[in-house]
Amino acid sequence: MFPTTRRLALCTLLLALAGCAGLQGVPGLGPDVSLREVGAASPEIRKYKQLTVFVSGAAMAMRSSGWSGTSTALEKAFVADVRSSGRFNVAEDGMRPQQLVAQLNVDSLRYVASGKPGAPTLKVTMTLKDRQNGRVLGTVSASAGDGKSEGSTEAQVDAVASGLADYLAAR
Repeated sequence: MFPTTRRLALCTLLLALAGCAGLQGVPGLGPDVSLREVGAASPEIRKYKQLTVFVSGAAMAMRSSGWSGTSTALEKAFVADVRSSGRFNVAEDGMRPQQLVAQLNVDSLRYVASGKPGAPTLKVTMTLKDRQNGRVLGTVSASAGDGKSEGSTEAQVDAVASGLADYLAAR
């Protein structure tokens, strides 16, 4: 695994070269991770120093047997990766003005525990909003797993969290 600064630089370069159209198998991001900008990130994101993170899920994802552990692991991994980038101070209370909100929505989840047979999938959409006025400042989708290959949801959570945190830190 690349150090965070090298991953960030590599991700930024690859996103710029690909025009954010979608990246497959980016080194350092993990198994079969792709990022796709749904709504271009506003340059205003640069002004924010505080970040609050919320995790939610689609009804089908929340009914998955691994929802509780996956949602908790996703939030922890994302927050840890954002903090290690040094770009944002992640607020615990979520009540500060001039704050950026990262809403991580698990769109789809096929949970497979580490060491168990199966083909996990994880798709997460991150919506970035201004805390004060609720204006959307960007949306990016990250997915891991194609539903065919072996692996574990835990590895996918780490890869998706890292990819989303690197994307955010580069803004």
